[in-house]
Amino acid sequence: MKIKNLSLRILSVLCCCILATNVCWAGLPGGGTKDDPYLISSYNDLILMASWSNRGDSESGIKYNEAYYKLENDIVFFEGESLTINEKINSNVSSLIQSHNCIGTSQYPFNGTFDGNGKKLKKVYYEYDKSNSVPYVGLFGVIGKNAVIQNVKIEDSYFYGNAIVGGICGYNNGGKIIGCSFSGVVNNDCKGFSSVIALGGICGYNCGTIEKCINSGYVNPSKNEVEC
Repeated sequence: MKIKNLSLRILSVLCCCILATNVCWAGLPGGGTKDDPYLISSYNDLILMASWSNRGDSESGIKYNEAYYKLENDIVFFEGESLTINEKINSNVSSLIQSHNCIGTSQYPFNGTFDGNGKKLKKVYYEYDKSNSVPYVGLFGVIGKNAVIQNVKIEDSYFYGNAIVGGICGYNNGGKIIGCSFSGVVNNDCKGFSSVIALGGICGYNCGTIEKCINSGYVNPSKNEVEC
């Protein structure tokens, strides 16, 4: 009986510690609200964020694709040589790194707020799988009308798709992209998705607001233009 009571007390203390530090069940600090955003400090944190958002998961009544996030520090997706050289992918490193999972899909667009906090995401890499292509490619694949992407700086990065491709966002369906920048390469294979191809350093297909953003990367010319 004493052992059982001791176990219960230990469990109670652990639960209190978790609640006190406000760490969500999967490991991100924060509560996902405006005053207490989820904090992103590593590549693995971004993987978790994309996974939750793209499944439409929720926790304590907060949908992950509608939550608030804040980047805590610079994140380098891999160490080593530059990812891009002379407006092309560096073949020495492209086979050694994992493709980024774009945040936001057609079914579950990102409708939250992501504050880059002036920090940098370096060597972000995405190359679509020809056997399972994704129409919208970028750090964010699809953002919705309630989304705010701000102060995000992406450097030395490479996004390659087959339809709608952008450095910050593939398809902006009514959201806001503010104070962001991109350097690297945005490219596609010109096969298209539903006969539509659109590329952009900041956003591939924009039907929302883009303010105070800078693209210094290379964008492979698109054969088609699309209008909202």
